[in-house]
Amino acid sequence: MTLASIRLVSDALDLWFVPIAALTMLLTVTLAVRIADVRSLSKMMSFDFAVTVSLGSVLASIVTLSTPLLDGVAAVAALLGVQAALTAIRRRSNAARRASDNAPILLMDRGTPIEENLREVRMTLGDLYSKLRIAGVTSMDEVGAVVLETTGDVAVLAANDIDDELLTDVRRGAAT
Repeated sequence: MTLASIRLVSDALDLWFVPIAALTMLLTVTLAVRIADVRSLSKMMSFDFAVTVSLGSVLASIVTLSTPLLDGVAAVAALLGVQAALTAIRRRSNAARRASDNAPILLMDRGTPIEENLREVRMTLGDLYSKLRIAGVTSMDEVGAVVLETTGDVAVLAANDIDDELLTDVRRGAAT
């Protein structure tokens, strides 16, 4: 490829269409997310994350003029529609919820790291200690439990009495 073969712009009309496409798609995504619900761009389950990344990809594809504008609008509607349908199915079916969701896993119990669980989730002790520092922990005695949530967030629970109900769905061991 030579410098002479690099084009900066397709034609002048394309240059005017880019901001129009960007504005149209941003408004479309904003409206669609408002209609779908606040949860649409959350990371509650892995499919939510995939939808968020896909929406960004669709938006970029439209703005760079590689996909027709109406195809992009249809793709946004389809992605959010499928996400809403899957959420409804998960709400009604324990089997669907188990199939689609990761279970939270206990990484530390009463100040003691659970090495086997850390290995399973590919975290090092250094990663765990970093999360504890970020949570403001200054002593291992302060830690009641550390849980890797289904979202990928790490929850640090204080050592004072933890209500067992909070840990009902948390896997205790790597094999459980």
